[in-house]
Amino acid sequence: MLRPSRPAISETMLDAILADSETFSGLPPERLRSLAAHSAEVPVAAGKLVFAHGDPADAVYLVVEGTVTIFRDKVGRAMQLLARIGPGELLGELCLFDETTRTASARAATGCRLLRLSREPLLEVLRAEPQLAVRIQNTAARRRNLNSAAALELGQQSEVRIRLRAPVRIRLEDGRVVAAELANLSVGGLSLESVPDDWAAGTTVRFELLVDGEALAVDGRIAWRHEGAVGIAFQSQAKGHERFVYRLLRRLGENGK
Repeated sequence: MLRPSRPAISETMLDAILADSETFSGLPPERLRSLAAHSAEVPVAAGKLVFAHGDPADAVYLVVEGTVTIFRDKVGRAMQLLARIGPGELLGELCLFDETTRTASARAATGCRLLRLSREPLLEVLRAEPQLAVRIQNTAARRRNLNSAAALELGQQSEVRIRLRAPVRIRLEDGRVVAAELANLSVGGLSLESVPDDWAAGTTVRFELLVDGEALAVDGRIAWRHEGAVGIAFQSQAKGHERFVYRLLRRLGENGK
């Protein structure tokens, strides 16, 4: 999850961004100043996670520029794209009502500028300005309805399956370590390029994916093969698999800057 150490722009500019947004426009100046004092601008590169399923839900984000996709990625299920969040919209606002940990993941589909608003100060403003809570709830409900109606249009997986192009090593069952390229990684599987010639579609493979000193044990089935590239669906996962995958994705995102 993204945690800025300090605001990148002044509180006056943050105040102006909040005042221009549909959600916070009309709030008294002192409320805007209070929010700005506990906000920070966060630049996010395309393909980088904003937060992952299971992370603490401790902040709300206002999208200033760019597009963020919300998705669910569960073991044994296809990745599900839930929503696109664009400029002027809130991201992760369920933490203000009934969410203590994230129930979905968010990834920047383009380069983004986000405004991170800490949860507790925002809750204080909601208690003082109950009409704001109603506005946020209504907006979230309207977005859920629109997303349900447009589910087919949201089915383009390219927005969440960001091509990583990360050099990795794989340790085979016979102990050999070979170089490969990690094209994609999700909770449900991965795709690799430059793999052994005998990895055929439909076969089971077991190996360790080695990334920056960490090892992800892979027990999977090759779902497809095209020339030297394969897609592998995980068949079983060790405890903590989901969090480990997200940690690797964050690390790969940092290395790719």
